[in-house]
Amino acid sequence: MKVLKGEVLKFLIFLVLLSQVSCSSLKKINSGVGSELKEVGLKAQSLNYSLKEEEKQIYQFRSSSHKKTFLENQIINQKEEIVDFELELKAKAVNKEKGLFAYELKTISKDGFIPLKDLGFPELNRKIPYMLDAKARVLRAGSYPPDSIYFIPSVILPDQKVQKGDTWDYVWDYRLIETGIPLRLKVTSILKRFMQCGLRTCADIEVSGLVELSAKVENLNYDSELAGRMLVDIEDGSILWQRIRSGESMQTEDGRVDIFSCIESKLKSPFAKATLKDRDLDCKAVPQDSLYVEPL
Repeated sequence: MKVLKGEVLKFLIFLVLLSQVSCSSLKKINSGVGSELKEVGLKAQSLNYSLKEEEKQIYQFRSSSHKKTFLENQIINQKEEIVDFELELKAKAVNKEKGLFAYELKTISKDGFIPLKDLGFPELNRKIPYMLDAKARVLRAGSYPPDSIYFIPSVILPDQKVQKGDTWDYVWDYRLIETGIPLRLKVTSILKRFMQCGLRTCADIEVSGLVELSAKVENLNYDSELAGRMLVDIEDGSILWQRIRSGESMQTEDGRVDIFSCIESKLKSPFAKATLKDRDLDCKAVPQDSLYVEPL
């Protein structure tokens, strides 16, 4: 498979902004919310996803990217981009006995020019209907095919009960819709501890992994890694806060492009669950050699 001219940037933007996971200094969280976050001792817990009938959630996102373009090992262009947006999730059908949850995801505000479809989200004022199971696995995402980015779960929940120090892995093969480039996402999650997050109890989860080509692509060398952290409500699997940093490098016959990115989100509503609602999203992409996640 050949890489079509003009597709390199699309490919990189997608990989850099993939998602949805948090790595950077979490010390700011402690200073920002004071005693609202503290470790609690719990035995092994099952982490499951659920929604209530007619439930509505609002999430606030910030995505930042720093791109360097090289020609013959010389930087010929640098570009920084930031997009802020909000998503509204509305429950449409709930079957807790079968563990099936249908909701509609809509982008209700956006400030920035990065296409949200490259992050796997609907564009401004557009909606995508989803169906998830009790482990947050995506069963349906609008009319998109199962091997698209829209089927990558926003949170990766373990199949078994977990306690502090446990790990679980996730591997997902998919293709870019516009180019058909085959990719493989590999993520390892570590339960760092259980915490009291305001009125909720949450799991502090550290995430690390990479995105790689799942098959050889002519005229393309690619190297990537990601690292992050998230706070997940242990009652319903919702993400109260997350931050992901990633670094990618792609080289073709035309040159090389390096991109560092950061994406951060927080639950803004409902009020009782929004532990970090008053925290500013200050995620900023910074070129660096290490994506080390600092502990809380």
